Amino acid sequence: MGMPSIEEMRQIVLEFCRPPRISQMVTIDRNGLPTGRTLGATLNPDYTVDIITIATLGFKRIEQVQRNPGVLFIWWEREATPGPVPRVVFAKCLGEVLTGEPVLAWYDRAVAAGRTFEGVTREQAAERWALIHCQVKQFRAEGFTRPGETLAREEIRYGLTWKV
Repeated sequence: MGMPSIEEMRQIVLEFCRPPRISQMVTIDRNGLPTGRTLGATLNPDYTVDIITIATLGFKRIEQVQRNPGVLFIWWEREATPGPVPRVVFAKCLGEVLTGEPVLAWYDRAVAAGRTFEGVTREQAAERWALIHCQVKQFRAEGFTRPGETLAREEIRYGLTWKV
């Protein structure tokens, strides 16, 4: 029917999880409860997600990922969807907090891609910033179809789940 194969879905997900799409990052707080934050997170072609943070401001996600590396990212479609259910991608990840050289590598890639960081030099970024690097372990995608097709009634409540 209208549900893409896992191979088709891999490419669809890479395209879907790009800016300007907004995502939510869910981590576990100090009380063991899930907590979310809306942000712009991009799924990289190698199935990782990188969040740059200002470490000197005490960003709570840094502490949460250091304590419990389990992270969930959710990308969804805010606009009207072509099918009966909204399109959404869930990515279960393991995160780690990196400083120093990985931050510089991220900064260099961002600058090469045209981003600017007014008032922040490369050296200041290395001193002040941290990188939360998340490796996707499992995806679940719901509401996606092949172009021009719709989901059959029995497919509506099902999505595709696969491990990376």
